[in-house]
Amino acid sequence: MRIIIIFISLFLLFACKNEAKQNEQKLETVIKVEDSIGIDVEGQEIQENDKIKKHDFEYALKADEVKTQNDSVLFLKYYFNQIIKGKDSLSEVLFFNMFPDNFKAFKALYGYNENQTETIYGGLYDDYGQIIDYEPRYVEKQDYIEKLISLSIRGTWQSDNVAHLQNKVNELFFKNPIRFIEILKQKRKLEIESFWVFFFDGPHPENQQEMYNKVISSLAESDSTMVPMAQGAYMKVKEDW
Repeated sequence: MRIIIIFISLFLLFACKNEAKQNEQKLETVIKVEDSIGIDVEGQEIQENDKIKKHDFEYALKADEVKTQNDSVLFLKYYFNQIIKGKDSLSEVLFFNMFPDNFKAFKALYGYNENQTETIYGGLYDDYGQIIDYEPRYVEKQDYIEKLISLSIRGTWQSDNVAHLQNKVNELFFKNPIRFIEILKQKRKLEIESFWVFFFDGPHPENQQEMYNKVISSLAESDSTMVPMAQGAYMKVKEDW
């Protein structure tokens, strides 16, 4: 009988220790999860007022249901508004994937076309915040730069949103020259030249001499083979304007 009592006591003791250990592990997990809340892909803390639960967002619009340009307009407006509302990661990914990846599509949505009688504006012409205010938070910067480069190829300067896009490209290049150059090196020569034409394009290109010098200096340090292409692009822009 005494042996049975001892055995039961030992069993209860080990069971309690095991339960305590499990609770401790659960507590550590909770702490880690709580610590990770509010951290974006860049490792920066998100403020308390940015922490909005997933059920505060709606994902009714589906990418595979976008068939027309009007569908694209509604889709991009919808998910960009949710990004502004609460920096929602899924909304940003959906917005970014639907955002145009070539200049023709970009201009059709955000730019304008002029003819002899009227000016026809794209469906998102007034939504310049989608260009000026958008900064990748849950999208890899590499993917963002690749999209900006794709948008620049075969691009031509235009006031308003196209100019906003060009400013984004210019600013980001000087912050991440190596990434830009590595991606550009994978493009064909004509595409690289086209990128640099858009980079410098615009009225009064002679006023961009300082920026041009910085570009050439950066290319000379990273990939001198691209210098002649940038030089030729700048000369072309000056001739065209």
